[in-house]
Amino acid sequence: MKQSIILCLMPVVIWSFCARQSKPQTNEDCKKLNSRGVDSLLWYGATKKKSALNAALNLLNEAIKCDSNLRIAKINKISVLGELGQYHDALQMIDNLILVDKDSSLLILKSAYYEKLNERELSIKTYKIAYSYFSSQLKKHPENVNAIYCKLLTQSKVFGKDSITSEIQYYLKKYPNDGNLKALLEGI
Repeated sequence: MKQSIILCLMPVVIWSFCARQSKPQTNEDCKKLNSRGVDSLLWYGATKKKSALNAALNLLNEAIKCDSNLRIAKINKISVLGELGQYHDALQMIDNLILVDKDSSLLILKSAYYEKLNERELSIKTYKIAYSYFSSQLKKHPENVNAIYCKLLTQSKVFGKDSITSEIQYYLKKYPNDGNLKALLEGI
């Protein structure tokens, strides 16, 4: 069951790990609606009851209506849409967010949804764009563990998992306590 919760939330976890740290100020009531939506999403992960997903979607829609700048509610809604199999709607929301804030970490999520739609070429093309972005970020900030993780993740999708084995081991020596790098190595 724990694994199903992790799989359900993987797109959000990956996005939140790779995303920039900017957090806009929002109304507390709107944040509470978002939190309740996340609680419903977690409940879905534990129970697989579609009613929990529908509740999450309704709460997140309310949060976005309450504060259209509440970015995290939009990211959470994208995850719910993905769980509902509404990948085209999720992709449209991702495109809208990328236009507004140019957040390249959303490209990983976009690629994952293209994979779900069996759009292999679009998925790889989008992973390549993300790989290029995170590679350039590492040139500027070689100690940025988030960029390291995202670069390795996208590299594995573009060039295969074998292409990252030695790099992960190198970075694990450098950052032995990083759980995300350990998980990436275990996934190979």
